[in-house]
Amino acid sequence: MIVTSSGIEVKENKVRGFATGPYGIGIYILACAGLGSERRATLTDVEVSENEVYGNRLGIYLRGAINLNEPFNGIGTVSDVKLTENNVHDNSAAGITLRNADSEVKQNASESNGTYGIWLREDSDNNVIAQNTALDTVTYDLIQEAGCDDNIWKDNVYGTSSGI
Repeated sequence: MIVTSSGIEVKENKVRGFATGPYGIGIYILACAGLGSERRATLTDVEVSENEVYGNRLGIYLRGAINLNEPFNGIGTVSDVKLTENNVHDNSAAGITLRNADSEVKQNASESNGTYGIWLREDSDNNVIAQNTALDTVTYDLIQEAGCDDNIWKDNVYGTSSGI
């Protein structure tokens, strides 16, 4: 499931089985600038709640913009997205991933995922990560990479972490 428009609600879905392919993402929240565009794309005001996401490579992925001319260069942000009360489990790489995002991740369960439970990748700043349960992940239940600033990690239940 790919969301590329602001003002969308993704609620009460079962999303599974995207374990292979070029993306392998259960729910993909993506700010995307079109071909030939030089503008910065911003995706705001999206709510993702009460979903069960499992059996994918990546469970839920918030990705601040890509430009279709250069798909691996971020040129914008995902902001004011609320991820709440999702059950994200048994995904092969990660449960919840934020990249170039500024959002709120609260009261989610991210359990028995591959490498990471909740993963903040580069340029993910000013996020609130609170009251989540992230357990039984192969490498780290919670991880924040270098280049992520001013994030608030509060009242999470987890076993292992890095960069927090």
